[in-house]
Amino acid sequence: MTNEATSTADVRDPELLRTKVEDRAAKLRGVLAAEPSVSGETRKDIEAALAAVATLTTGDLDNIPDSVGHRLTDWLRTSKDLGKRAEVTGPPVGA
Repeated sequence: MTNEATSTADVRDPELLRTKVEDRAAKLRGVLAAEPSVSGETRKDIEAALAAVATLTTGDLDNIPDSVGHRLTDWLRTSKDLGKRAEVTGPPVGA
């Protein structure tokens, strides 16, 4: 569970932040690959989240500036339920 204290710690620990971001992005890519029945809207949300994080992770991830760290932490917070929604949605009824 992510809370404000965890978010602040993430920004201060670039290695932890990097690991969490990489894990979340991999999970979201896995949902898209494994769940062809992900609804169009959810698929677009996941693709948008992956595109957003790609722009934030193009630099030196061993030395993440505070401004990028805060944006990555926000990304973790806002993307945390995307894969869960796809898993719960499952295949369309009657499929």
